[in-house]
Amino acid sequence: MLKVLHLINYPGQGGSEKYILSLTKGLKEKCSFYLVHSLDGRLVEEMRSLNLPVVKLPMRGFWDLAAAWKLRAFCRKHSIQVVHTHFLRENCIAVLAKLFGANVRVVHTRHMLLDNSLPVKLFNRILALFVHQYIAVSKAVKEQMLQEGIPAGKVSLIYNGVEVAVLSQFSSIPGGSGIQGEWDVQEIQDVQCKSELPRGTGVPDRSWISGESSIPGEPGVPGRPNVPDKPDVSGIPGKSGVPGKPGVSALVDVLGENSFVVSCAARFSAEKGYDFLLDVIKLFNELYFAKPDKEEEFEKEGFNKKEVNKNKKDEVNKQEVNKEVNKEEANINEKVNKKTVTFLLIGDGPFLASMQLKAKEYNLPNVYFLGYRQDVTELLKISNLYVCPSQMEALGISVLEALAQGLPVIATNVGGLPEILQGSGAGLLVEYGDTEAFAQALLKLIYDADFYRTCQANAIRTVQKRFLLSNMAEKTYCVYTDF
Repeated sequence: MLKVLHLINYPGQGGSEKYILSLTKGLKEKCSFYLVHSLDGRLVEEMRSLNLPVVKLPMRGFWDLAAAWKLRAFCRKHSIQVVHTHFLRENCIAVLAKLFGANVRVVHTRHMLLDNSLPVKLFNRILALFVHQYIAVSKAVKEQMLQEGIPAGKVSLIYNGVEVAVLSQFSSIPGGSGIQGEWDVQEIQDVQCKSELPRGTGVPDRSWISGESSIPGEPGVPGRPNVPDKPDVSGIPGKSGVPGKPGVSALVDVLGENSFVVSCAARFSAEKGYDFLLDVIKLFNELYFAKPDKEEEFEKEGFNKKEVNKNKKDEVNKQEVNKEVNKEEANINEKVNKKTVTFLLIGDGPFLASMQLKAKEYNLPNVYFLGYRQDVTELLKISNLYVCPSQMEALGISVLEALAQGLPVIATNVGGLPEILQGSGAGLLVEYGDTEAFAQALLKLIYDADFYRTCQANAIRTVQKRFLLSNMAEKTYCVYTDF
């Protein structure tokens, strides 16, 4: 088996760590993997749980000659054939180890879109002389690398890949269930409404769109639903990876079957766009829970109260008109009955506290901060929609994970995200910073059940065609073994 060493300074919880873990699982039959790290992080325990060798090697900077010499010795002792690096510091140390005599091929994956300075660009060009091959996770990343002067022949485009869920809730769809076989969009559109399917299918129930559901209205405003007071979930036990945080089943009980769940899983850092997302949610709540103007609704229905009252002089006719108006008002009040829309924000990071404070200032009781979770896949299964508000994103593994669970996605039109969603029919792209467009996209996917189901069908198909873990693993193996 090919011996591959992943070299990473901080094995935390981001996309690069998911990438390493995915490759380790996807190539377990072809490669023996080692993890060498400097700082401690969550990936260390996950790799150990797979019974893989994990070694700590302090890497104090780009020119840490001692670290490079120790890496060289380790590679020679264990006959390592490939050193796979993920950031600039580790790439430099791996190249130094190679120059010191380690008989290895250095492969470097660029996971991010970076605004590198001119000195860094020049430094990368020098390193490229000794790197066997670069992997770009998106066309956007590849184009940036080529602009920096990395030789085109040394850059391979390999999209991140994920495993596709077997969606048992689609077992009644003609032509097969889950990912077995190809789906026809019309077949997906013929699926019954969510009220007739298990929770988590993500198919909106037509009854609440047409006003047939019964949600208590706000006092004094007939038919207008409340944003409910947020229940306390902090003490609910469950398998969340963090003691004291609610498990998925407990969350379902707390949120209730009547909730339309929108999820977002990302590290709380500036580029992930949580600040923008809270602005979107604030506007969305104002639009979604606003009391409609009844006069405008009457006009849309071809019924104008003023016109009807005009020329009606006798009391009998007035009474008939009032009955008709009251009936029309009742119909409109029924139409504005809505489900509760809940936003689950998953992850932690340096911006978490400030975002919690902002949500409190905005009075957003339908926003839940769940912190770091090990059960993100299970949370996606109880979700109806996924959003990615990033200011910058090289590709977006979390978006692929959501699509793999059959979730429609709303994402910003930045970085590699258009490469996933543009032309896929699996969701909507909006410009970063355009809060109104994002809020309207949410309303579109909540109200338009046919459009929603089409996006849901295309979500799985998008992953199957271009973003399967097996494809990523096989192409990466070819890079490892390409002499």
